[in-house]
Amino acid sequence: NGSFDVIFTTEVIEHVLGLHEMLSEMNRVLKVGGWMILTTPYHGLLKNLAITLFAFDRHFNNIKGGHIHFFTKKSLKKLLNQFGFEIIDTKYIGRVRPIAKSIWLTAKK
Repeated sequence: NGSFDVIFTTEVIEHVLGLHEMLSEMNRVLKVGGWMILTTPYHGLLKNLAITLFAFDRHFNNIKGGHIHFFTKKSLKKLLNQFGFEIIDTKYIGRVRPIAKSIWLTAKK
């Protein structure tokens, strides 16, 4: 309990079947005032429309270990707030925001 100052996870949470269990465990092991730094692929409206029209079969598939969760900045913030994390900052990673590659999020316990 409260063993870590920082948890860094990059492009992982979208693959985790037991997402709620993972976030509970991250909260448990993070020290009070500790930092979480997280990245995950961004899935906003325009990006999802482009994927659906031009690359649906390549992006959404049943490959074992593939993406099973899809996040917008709003949905990611809401989820992490439910598990006791205070969102400090979020940024889009990519040149064009509506089709950004990922979300970079920093939060504190």
